[in-house]
Order: sequence, then structure tokens, then C-alpha cells
Amino acid sequence: MNSRDLSNFLCGAACGAAICALLLPKSGPQYREMVRSKAKDAAKKLRKGEDLLRERTSDIKASIDRKRTGIMDAVEAGREAYNRATTAAASLSQTH
Repeated sequence: MNSRDLSNFLCGAACGAAICALLLPKSGPQYREMVRSKAKDAAKKLRKGEDLLRERTSDIKASIDRKRTGIMDAVEAGREAYNRATTAAASLSQTH
């Protein structure tokens, strides 16, 4: 989720809260308590989502690092094989 998505989400939440304030037949204290409770629930969900996103991002980064290391090892092995082959070919051409 990028900052624009987060801004859009927060704007939508604020608009929804404003509409609820106009339409709900609750008293001020009851309404404030309900909003406080909903805000706490939303904050908990956002923290859980943030934690999950951080965990998944970390897992993806680790996977990319492992694959990058594997590719680099394969490239190095290819270089070594090429060098051995060219050395062997050069020594064969010198003996013939």
C-alpha cells in the first residue's frame, strides 16, 4: 500500500464517519464512545496489516537475495568452466 492509497483510505474513513454522525440517532457521548471504539478497532487492523506487510516484504527480499546469490554462483561457475576450457584448448593447440 503506497502513501496515496493510505491517504485515500483515511479520506474515505473520515467521510464515512461524517456521514454516520449525521445519520445515527445516538447521543453525543454514545456516538463518541462508538467512534472511539471503531477507531481503536481500525487502528488494530491497520497495525496487523502493517506487520503482515513487513513480514511478507521481508520474506520476498530474502527470497530475492537467495535467488540472486544462486545466479551469481552459477555465473561464477560458468566463468570458471570457460576459463578451464580455454586453458585446456590453448594447451592442446600448443602440443599439436
